[in-house]
Amino acid sequence: MNFSRRSLIKLLGSLGFLGIPEMQKKYSLNTKLKAPKQIGQSMINKQFKPLDKVKVGIIGLGNRGSGHVGNLLDIDKVEIVALCDKVKAKAERSAKRITDKGHKKPAIYSNGESDFENLCKQDDIDIVYIATNWVWHAPMAICAMENGKHTALEVPM
Repeated sequence: MNFSRRSLIKLLGSLGFLGIPEMQKKYSLNTKLKAPKQIGQSMINKQFKPLDKVKVGIIGLGNRGSGHVGNLLDIDKVEIVALCDKVKAKAERSAKRITDKGHKKPAIYSNGESDFENLCKQDDIDIVYIATNWVWHAPMAICAMENGKHTALEVPM
């Protein structure tokens, strides 16, 4: 068979339409989706009693972390109870900022890169706010959650 280019394009175009009804069946928005089987426990619809004050521990007090300290100090029902940075001067500077606002001095953790683990073990912390280099986010968040804390990160996990 001899086809011109134009005839070939028309033929190929019409063949595409033949598959559309099948694709509509397979990918229709009207199909009923099945909920995935639940493997473990779920936190969906879990109720927690409200806290009078949310006690926060902050890991990472560079430019962004120290900025978050200022933001959290402006929230009435938040108390910063612990600070962690491998550079002690940064932690002390943020602690001074907290006490200058009339709040109690937070515990400071500055004994090396793994001292965040001690912050995560502190009993009175409700949530650990992580503002470090992104490579530390997962290990720090996991440590906090293993110690029963909620976590907040600057990037999605």
